[in-house]
Amino acid sequence: MIVFTIPVLSQGMQIDLFAVLFLALFWGVGIFILIKGLQKVITNHRTSKLGEECFGQINNCYPTGNRMNGMPEYAIEALVYIPSKNKMENIKETIGFNANKYPIYSFVKCKYYNGDINILKKVNEAQLPLNIKSYFEPYMNNSNSTVDDIITVNGIRYKRIDDENNQNK
Repeated sequence: MIVFTIPVLSQGMQIDLFAVLFLALFWGVGIFILIKGLQKVITNHRTSKLGEECFGQINNCYPTGNRMNGMPEYAIEALVYIPSKNKMENIKETIGFNANKYPIYSFVKCKYYNGDINILKKVNEAQLPLNIKSYFEPYMNNSNSTVDDIITVNGIRYKRIDDENNQNK
C-alpha cells in the first residue's frame, strides 16, 4: 500500500478526494486483516505458554473456505476433555492444508487455554490415560463399521443401516 500511497500523496495540492477514499478503503482492509492475524498469533502463543495439556477426539474435518495457491485450508472440530474444568468441550481449530493429518475419530494431545487449543501430536487410543479414556468411551466408535458406513454432520454421527431387502438389490 505504501507503493501506491506515496505517488498519490506526492501530487501536491491536486489530491483527488476519490483517490484518498479509495486508498483509505484498502488501508482499512489491510489493517483489519493484520490485526486479525496478530490476534491469532497472540492467542496461539498464549495457549502454548499458559495452556494445560489435555486430550481430544477429532469429530469433524471441513474446509474453512480460505485458499492459498488453489489449496483449501481445513479446520477440525475436536471434543476435548479439560482436566481443570472436569468437562468435555467441542472446540474448532484450523489445521492447515492437509485434511488427512488428523483423521476423524483419531485422538490428539493438545494444549487448552481460554477456548483455544494447539494440537501437539496425534496419539492412539492406547496412549490415553485411563482416567481420561472413560470420558471418551461414550463417543468412541465401538462397532466394527467401516469409516464409509459412518458420517458426521454438525457433530452428530450417523451410521448407515441396510436392511435385508435393500442388500439384495
